Amino acid sequence: MTDRPAIVVALVLLGLIAADAVLQGGSAGLFVARKGSALIHWLAFWR
Repeated sequence: MTDRPAIVVALVLLGLIAADAVLQGGSAGLFVARKGSALIHWLAFWR
């Protein structure tokens, strides 16, 4: 990935995280983090 698309993706992600924090108090980000952690533990089990 070149610099320009990487910067755009990073800005979009930061915008979504900021919107979640302002509008929902960060609950969606916490949900995604918990599910991601569960996925990592599940994958580690099957390794």
